[in-house]
Amino acid sequence: MEPILQLGLETIYWMQKFRNPLLDAFFHAITILGNGGFYLLVFPIVYWCFDRKLAARIGLVVLLSGLLNFDLKELIGQPRPFYWDPDVQLHPASGFGLPSGHAQVTLSIGGYLILLYRHQKITLLITMLVFFIGLSRIYLGVHFPTDVLAGWAVGVAFLSIYWPLEKPLSRWLARQTLFFQSLLVILVPIGLYLIFPNPRAVIVTGSMIGLGFGYLLNQNVCTFDKPPTRPLFWLRLIVSLFLTILLLFGLRSIFPSPEASGYVFWRLIRYCLTGFFITFLAPCLFKQWESFFRKR
Repeated sequence: MEPILQLGLETIYWMQKFRNPLLDAFFHAITILGNGGFYLLVFPIVYWCFDRKLAARIGLVVLLSGLLNFDLKELIGQPRPFYWDPDVQLHPASGFGLPSGHAQVTLSIGGYLILLYRHQKITLLITMLVFFIGLSRIYLGVHFPTDVLAGWAVGVAFLSIYWPLEKPLSRWLARQTLFFQSLLVILVPIGLYLIFPNPRAVIVTGSMIGLGFGYLLNQNVCTFDKPPTRPLFWLRLIVSLFLTILLLFGLRSIFPSPEASGYVFWRLIRYCLTGFFITFLAPCLFKQWESFFRKR
């Protein structure tokens, strides 16, 4: 083991000396805020119940930063701490460890929100969340400290490129035809995936295609901008989150298993369909519900 990794393992040992049920519960809970599944549930809530355009912007940051993280992990190929000492692992994790995806993506999206709102209280809250989510990965023994520091560094680098390009690219894209926009939504994620293909990155690729194509249709065919009234807010939240989870896990149960041939393709399709439901089919369903309730 390299000396820097040995030092990182010693840091994990030192942190875990302070283990107690309260700290365990805290770090297990806060690390969930950096999970992909958490973003998958939060995105439709923001999209359906608050601000569709803001949700789309945040979602793109999460997906692009996540895809970059998958590629960097495969390229570097550094195992996690529990590869050397299984006893340090306190939380489920798989794949390579450098850079930390939790650290990178939370800093990317947190930094984006800080730049967007430029509010002191928001900045303080986000900074604390980013720090403690990164710290949780070390305490739980699923990342070396260097993994977390590298994740934060990549997040800063990603954001420094993405932020100044977002507005000019958005204006350029808005001037294009729906057909050309649709081509980009399909071809760009596939192109990014083919640069460094790996089975985990297909989750992001499928989500980008489904969410993006559904968003374009939602924008041009089934407009969906007004926040709901309180009764409809809860209807959207409860029923549609249930349908999203049912669709995602229901498709997993009927599609080929990981051991079967063609699993990567069907995994791509599963996330495409789930994303398309979130950004297009569910909003169209909401419009029908709201029209029905207004008539009554």
